[in-house]
Amino acid sequence: MCEYFNKNYTGALLSFEKVKNDPNYRSFVPYYLTQIYFATGQYDKVIQQEASLNDKALRYRTEIRQLIGQAYFHRGEYAKSLPHLEYYEANTQKLTIEEFYQLGFTQYQLKKYKEAIKNFNELSLLDNQLGQVSNYYLADCYYRTGDYLSARNAFKKVSQMTYDKSMQEEALFNYGKLSAESGLEREAIQTLLKIDENNKYYDQAQDIISTLLENTSDYATGLQIIESMASVSGKMKVIYQSLALQYGILLYNNW
Repeated sequence: MCEYFNKNYTGALLSFEKVKNDPNYRSFVPYYLTQIYFATGQYDKVIQQEASLNDKALRYRTEIRQLIGQAYFHRGEYAKSLPHLEYYEANTQKLTIEEFYQLGFTQYQLKKYKEAIKNFNELSLLDNQLGQVSNYYLADCYYRTGDYLSARNAFKKVSQMTYDKSMQEEALFNYGKLSAESGLEREAIQTLLKIDENNKYYDQAQDIISTLLENTSDYATGLQIIESMASVSGKMKVIYQSLALQYGILLYNNW
């Protein structure tokens, strides 16, 4: 134990191995072995400690299962990770920020979107990179469960955070796209117009704007929007001509 607390893990392992089968220490040693292997990144050996879970007298079972779950998580084996992480959640009073994220992301990877929403929501108010990432996955969970309004709101939050530029750009496009799909045409157009020509979502954004303007009955606003564009495509010029014609007919009929 002295070697362990002094972080001399090599010496601690040698001593723990000598007493791991002793009746006086057998129920305690697996926890310290698991801690050491996890701290030194030996995830295979952490996972090997699953065998100790069969001992009914095992001490620190909850903590051991958490570490095993995290080891599987780091290896990308989410199906094996989830039972351990959920066990830890059920048997501890409060998760840390990182623990909420690991559990939520594992559930997300396994398409357990409703469960993941609960955990990502715990991180949705964070104003840092983890908060941006959590809101991104939260938005996708909402979208996949058919809650488009909540997805739209979460994407908007991601688009206002600058920690990950590519994620911010994707979220801005998704916010605009969902606004269009929700019938919020003006908000959709104003959002999608923020996407410049160097953005990989530019062409898709322009297509949505074109579709919205083609189908709008607010001809005057449509004309103003196109006139405000820094660059107007050939397709947009055709739409402009059509809007101008329809607006002219409307004014003539109302004269």
